[in-house]
Amino acid sequence: YDLVAEAKKEDGSSVWNEEEKLKVERDFILEYVIGAEPFVGGEGRADEDNNKAPRVYNAQAAVAKCLGIPELADVAIRGYEIVRDNSFLYDGMSTESPSYTNMYLSQLIAIPETLYGFEWPKVFEPRKGVYDPYADDKRLELMYRAVLDQLDPHYHYLPLSDTHVDSGPSRHIIEYGLKRFPEYFSGKYPAITGGGAPDQFALFYLDRKELENKQSFQLSEIYFPAWMTSIFRQGRADTGSVLSLVFNPKGGHRHQDNLSLYYFANGTGVLGDQGYVGDMPINRWIRSTKSHNLVVVDDSDQIFYGDEERVPALKLLATSPKVSFIEAESKAYPQCSEYRRLA
Repeated sequence: YDLVAEAKKEDGSSVWNEEEKLKVERDFILEYVIGAEPFVGGEGRADEDNNKAPRVYNAQAAVAKCLGIPELADVAIRGYEIVRDNSFLYDGMSTESPSYTNMYLSQLIAIPETLYGFEWPKVFEPRKGVYDPYADDKRLELMYRAVLDQLDPHYHYLPLSDTHVDSGPSRHIIEYGLKRFPEYFSGKYPAITGGGAPDQFALFYLDRKELENKQSFQLSEIYFPAWMTSIFRQGRADTGSVLSLVFNPKGGHRHQDNLSLYYFANGTGVLGDQGYVGDMPINRWIRSTKSHNLVVVDDSDQIFYGDEERVPALKLLATSPKVSFIEAESKAYPQCSEYRRLA
């Protein structure tokens, strides 16, 4: 609608009369977002930070930008901020898994992108000036970087926790990254997306040369201190090997087995999970420690939910061009005074 709202006929008159514009803007567009307000706390509120909430805040941002409603833009930004601050950690990873982080980002990063450059009216007290999240939002930058840091040599997400083996970054996330953080994403678009038709964002905001720019690059070894996951790499980005040790604390859609290993080499997953989603009763077996952990104590599952919480901890970490290793421990079994793994 925002592309045709100001359209003119050949004689210079507006395509839309005032009655038609009112019907579209009030009865269709505004009614659309008003109907979703109860999900995030009600009118003017942005209380929810779960992985479904960004869909509402994203819609509010789009409508606010289209119709020029600063109050709605403010709600959308507050929604973005509460999800960013409560559902994402200081290392850029969410409190969930790689694929569920992608689910968050798919809608969440569209909010600052949509409202980038929004000018706040002088009489609007809550915010002033022009909205520019890319100038000083450091956590947003880390959230983008984390997308690249958790890829395997096939540019899929590592299948950790509730993440399918063939899931990868949504195309528009890479396009946003290429536009706003070219220092990280430039030259990587063809490899990560696999080519194909660009998303609509690229049609409006990216040059064809940027999309076709293909450079050789190396994905970094990394340890996420808040996610508590290490990712070691050997060889080139597209043909190398990856070893990951997962000992993250409790979180939504996270691995129920601390100190689990995932090893990818020679083009395939050699050791570890092949991705799972265990949020239905029929999938209870895949959630069990006994179905996929290398070590099981007393034929029992590890601590995850309940009165006691598992307590993971990094013990040792060292990297070099040829050798990297990590040691971690976890209070995963109440009957064990020590439970640790060296990788």
